[in-house]
Amino acid sequence: MNFKEAMEALKSGSKVTRKSWIGSVYFEMKENEIKGFNKVTEYFQYDESIMISDKWKIEGIEGNFYFYEIIDFLSEGKNAYLETWDQMFISYERSSQNIILHSMKKLNYQPSFESFTSTDWIIIND
Repeated sequence: MNFKEAMEALKSGSKVTRKSWIGSVYFEMKENEIKGFNKVTEYFQYDESIMISDKWKIEGIEGNFYFYEIIDFLSEGKNAYLETWDQMFISYERSSQNIILHSMKKLNYQPSFESFTSTDWIIIND
């Protein structure tokens, strides 16, 4: 779709992005203001309290877990998140042996004119 169609979809409550941005950048309207979000991956910062933290969820598995119960799932490559998180999850990165936090952060974005003339805009279905 073109930019005009994308903006009409955005105003109607849809999230929009361009095909080349799928999984990394999207826009949505919140309280009559356009918000842009950008995918961020970083080392997960935590302290010793994580060891007994609870209300963790595993993608595709029912129920809540303590952190110590999700270690095997993370080792198997599954993603985990706290039930209060929105668009955030953690994973285990074998190469660095660290827990990685994946999130969508507010983006200060200044679109190029090419974005306004592009016809590769799409609606994101959650």
